[in-house]
Amino acid sequence: AKEFLKKQSKNAPFFAMISTPACHAPFITEDKYKDAFKDFKAPRSDNFNISPQKNSKHWLMTMEPEKLAEKTITRIDEIYQARLETLLSVDDMVEELIVQLTEQCLIDDTFIIFTSDNGYHLGNFAMPWDKRLPYETDIKIPLIVRGPNIPKKKVVNFPTLLIDIFPTILNWANITYDADK
Repeated sequence: AKEFLKKQSKNAPFFAMISTPACHAPFITEDKYKDAFKDFKAPRSDNFNISPQKNSKHWLMTMEPEKLAEKTITRIDEIYQARLETLLSVDDMVEELIVQLTEQCLIDDTFIIFTSDNGYHLGNFAMPWDKRLPYETDIKIPLIVRGPNIPKKKVVNFPTLLIDIFPTILNWANITYDADK
């Protein structure tokens, strides 16, 4: 990404999509970040390790076990810690790219979108860890946008889908398209 950005100038628009494997298994942490979150535990939300009442939720959430074993909870905490550690490297990457865009005087004309492909559950409703379920923990993701004419620190509290990003980018680039084709 940095090599690509070095070749860019204000003379022509550019598009870069940068994806990282963080924070996906096998949760490989840079040595400098090992144990950075060793005392952290996965969030203990109101639904952490709580089995819903029978017939009150989707059948998947009422399957055995009703409660997670202590060794499973320990593993959930380890996964949470490792995921946070991998994200420190993502923070470094984002900082490096922002610095580079700033040094090249491109930052003020550049839109940056930070998002994810999925959420992740960690012990919610007594389900260990994963991301493939149609529940809030698995579908709610961050979406942060900065760029020209984007108000700073504005929080929007309405549903947005990843499919909304493509037409938004086309709009920013003044590219027309026919949504019916």
